[in-house]
Amino acid sequence: MKIHNKFTILIIISIITLPIIGLFESSSAAVQPEVGTYLESISPQTDWSIMARAAIGQTPTNIDFLKTLDGSTANDYATYILAITSLGEDPRSFGSENLVYGLRQLSDNGQIGDEMYLNDDIFSLIALRAAGVIQSDSLVTQEVDYIKSKQAPDGGWSWDSSATEGMVDYTAMGIMALISAGVDTTDSSIVTAVDFLANAQNDDGGFGMNSSDTSNTASTAWVLSAINSMNADVNFYKPGVLSPIDYLDARQHADGYFFFDETSTSADQFTQHTTSYAAIALSGKYYPISLIIAPATSSLRIEGINSTVCVLDNAQGLSALDVIKSSAQECGYTYVIQEYEWGPYLTTINSEISEGNNGWIFVANNEHLMVGANQFAMTQGDELIMYYGAWDSKLLRITHSESPVSIGDTTTALVERYDSGAWSIIQGATLTRGAETFTTDALGQVNLSWPTDGAYYLYAQSDIGVRSEKIMVVAGDAGDSQNLGMSVNIEQLDVGGSNPDIPTPSTIFGVTADLSFGTLNPGQSLTKQATIINNGDSNIATTATVSGASLFVNNITLDNVIPAQWQQTIAGSVSTDVDVTLSVPFSYSGSGEEQGTLVFWANVVN
Repeated sequence: MKIHNKFTILIIISIITLPIIGLFESSSAAVQPEVGTYLESISPQTDWSIMARAAIGQTPTNIDFLKTLDGSTANDYATYILAITSLGEDPRSFGSENLVYGLRQLSDNGQIGDEMYLNDDIFSLIALRAAGVIQSDSLVTQEVDYIKSKQAPDGGWSWDSSATEGMVDYTAMGIMALISAGVDTTDSSIVTAVDFLANAQNDDGGFGMNSSDTSNTASTAWVLSAINSMNADVNFYKPGVLSPIDYLDARQHADGYFFFDETSTSADQFTQHTTSYAAIALSGKYYPISLIIAPATSSLRIEGINSTVCVLDNAQGLSALDVIKSSAQECGYTYVIQEYEWGPYLTTINSEISEGNNGWIFVANNEHLMVGANQFAMTQGDELIMYYGAWDSKLLRITHSESPVSIGDTTTALVERYDSGAWSIIQGATLTRGAETFTTDALGQVNLSWPTDGAYYLYAQSDIGVRSEKIMVVAGDAGDSQNLGMSVNIEQLDVGGSNPDIPTPSTIFGVTADLSFGTLNPGQSLTKQATIINNGDSNIATTATVSGASLFVNNITLDNVIPAQWQQTIAGSVSTDVDVTLSVPFSYSGSGEEQGTLVFWANVVN
């Protein structure tokens, strides 16, 4: 992503003008056909040229470069998101990574990107809104507050988060960022920013980077876009007889491109960008060019050959295939999609490749569908399962009569398969409890005795079925256990952290850890380490559960998997480390301290 940087730092000279918000009719401008021809000729295309072509009504076809991000900064993510959404596409699944997720991962303490810069916050806020992130989203509201807090005394904003004087370009973009997030044009932050711009306008109708600079096309175009975003009358912006439109029109060359300023005599390496900015502004558009509707939220479970790959409750995607693409970073898997005559086909997740009659099959709301994953449109609350196996494999589910159970009890687990719209019993399925396996009888049942304290995960498998979800059953006092207190402060406002109480290790095994996660913002994550010590001579099988605040119950992972999937066998007199990660959802609206408990269970195994 390239942002124009032709500017000289000068002392800002202001003139007095009246507030101008809310007094005008809509402005309009025209883009000459030669401009579209020039934009189409740019090779290679850029994120900005794609935005400009979309703004003037072209349909670019040479857009494959947008599928692979060419940088790693917040601005890189933001401008690619803006280009992709200008085409009406979803940046979560358009290319090789979920750009919205990637941009969110760059947030820290209520701002995005490098804390030294403000321009990345401005562009990121516009990009989030372009991607359909709602105005009430916690990161959006935090960025609004952050940008407002960085407004200079003169009413402007700069690229520098510590600047005490505003700059025209980033003041214009700041206005568009706040308006995109729902800030009204009568808000004092926008009123003072508009005054700053009005005071900075030159007699030729244009604007320079700074208040005393000579006018240039890039700065003038961004201001005109800000005027468009406010639905204001451009004719008010005439210190003499010339408006920003007049200035831009005077910079256009017969071949369709725009000179940088009145001293320019030929095209240069920056011409592509100045022309893109000018085309967007003269078309009456502003940033973001388009706002897409965020895709539906659904649950996702991916079952591989030997293990569960992913479990998410907040996956997003327009289609089932988009859900797989957009969830890869969060779940930590890789995938391969190949294009065939009939469309895209998911061939691989991690190292498990489609072969023969077995491949990656999707099931939506328990049903196998006669459409490709790219053709199934997701709706809110859909339940999506992607599994490796044959197309006619049946979904399995397991239910258990009770939990917890008392030592000496005998209980019944039922395994069923989904077929022809209904659940029915399955004989001969394998039920796994820890290291033990059982086979269901003619009624689809397994009678389980519970002679030993412990916490056990149960799940079912079958040659003709898809591995079921895991359920936990606690027997007696669950064997030997260690409880780790967890605490976190969610910073919607300024709050602090605290330390948990760590229990004394038991005689069989011990766990040591400091699981105080300090202060986190929505969208942030932090990994702490717990150490499990087997003090005995026998091997132990360990499992884990989480209780307490729903923030912990729903968002803790152990070694990058949810607690229900986590299990380790530890040899006698051996210790092992476990990564404990808390990921605060971006949509989390609570604040203050939350408490939870991580319980490790241990059972002696042979």
